[in-house]
Amino acid sequence: MEFLSFLDRDTLYYIKSALVISGGLFWVIAYLQAIRIGFSSKTYCIPFVALFLNVGWELYNTIRGFMIVGSYFLNYVNAIWFILDLLIVYTFYTYGRKSSQRKPYFIWIVVGLFLAGLIINHIGAVVYTPKIGANYVGLGINIIMSILFITNFLKKKKKFTHDLIIAYSKLLGTFSLTLLLGVFGVTRLGGVDHAMLVLGIIVFTLDVYYVFLLRKSGYRFRESVNLKTINA
Repeated sequence: MEFLSFLDRDTLYYIKSALVISGGLFWVIAYLQAIRIGFSSKTYCIPFVALFLNVGWELYNTIRGFMIVGSYFLNYVNAIWFILDLLIVYTFYTYGRKSSQRKPYFIWIVVGLFLAGLIINHIGAVVYTPKIGANYVGLGINIIMSILFITNFLKKKKKFTHDLIIAYSKLLGTFSLTLLLGVFGVTRLGGVDHAMLVLGIIVFTLDVYYVFLLRKSGYRFRESVNLKTINA
């Protein structure tokens, strides 16, 4: 973008590298916190609809990424995300399911969500390119996740635990990648992508509101918010 023209090439390279690393790292922190709380408190922290869509996204883009690009930093990040998400899936299956979700038909809902994640990614790859399509679909799932975090909180959903570290990490991780793709641009993806900026702003707005709800509830970093601690 023109307003960034005062930055030299090396400075832009370091800024973009920092945004890539911070985006991946903050999401890893969110996943690790969700896993830690899941096992320690016998609960789950990621809405299951977004969780299984996300697992499909990560599996598809990890495999496709290594097939197309080979050894590349973001492909390893996707692989790490996928492995961590499988542990979150375990906490959901072990601690988070309601009685209705333990019936045999529920497995088909889960399989359907996972396949939807794969299919939507493939459609995005065909309509755009594998790399650009992955970004659009990823932010779309991100929006769904943000909405579900908020609705789970407002509905005071049982067996679901909210956590401010997860909320902040999701916010900062997505914000970093939004700046990278929508403001600074990635040359191999065609430069600055204004659609990514718009989608990123939507996610950012929803995540800020979610953080506001958690802080308003009286939550601090030393505890998680569950049904018992949310103000009526």
